[in-house]
Order: sequence, then structure tokens, then C-alpha cells
Amino acid sequence: MKKIKEIAMPSLAIILAVILAIGTSAFKSEKSFFATTMYYHGPATYSQGDVQNPSNWNTTSTPCQQGNVKACQVAVPNAIVSGSSFISTVSLQASATTPSVLQDVKNSGSSVDNTIKNRN
Repeated sequence: MKKIKEIAMPSLAIILAVILAIGTSAFKSEKSFFATTMYYHGPATYSQGDVQNPSNWNTTSTPCQQGNVKACQVAVPNAIVSGSSFISTVSLQASATTPSVLQDVKNSGSSVDNTIKNRN
């Protein structure tokens, strides 16, 4: 009986650890699953003010190419999008050295988790 307890307790602990690991990892989500992609639809001048203006961005798709020259699209959490537009507390930041490049998305002053893609 003592031998069974010596084997059963560590085995039970290992089984419980595996179940907990699988259970907690099942609830992790991919970033893109809860993301909305916003596309730049502002003036072709791509000034810093144009790129930073949230009203120049919406969910209507536009083709993007690889590169790092002009604002194109950004994947952001659904929580900062209402309909096809950003919510009013969102601010965008263009690069200071290359004003046509989107650099950061903020909500109420704090950076949000995002994926930015600029184009040639």
C-alpha cells in the first residue's frame, strides 16, 4: 500500500500539471483574432497631419506594398474601433523623421497593441 502511494502521488501531480497547462493555454488568443485592420484613406500628400488624423483611416481595404515609406494599414484591438472608424479617444503618431510613416497608435495617451504596415 505504501508503494502505491509513493507512485500515485507524483503521477497525480504530473497529470494535474499537464491538465492545468493545457487548460490555461486553450484560452490564449491570437492577436489578430481580436483585431480590426484600419487603412489609410487620406490625401496622397501623406503629411504628418494627414497620417495622424484618425478620420483619414477606416476599415475599407486598400492594397499595401512592402516598404517603410507611406502609411498604409494598422491592425488594432476591436475595442478602439467603432463601426468603421476609430473611437474618439484614439490618437495616431507619425514618425518625426519620416512624417508619411505611421509609428504608433494610442488610446487615451497609452500605446495599444498594434501591427503597422507602411507602403512604398
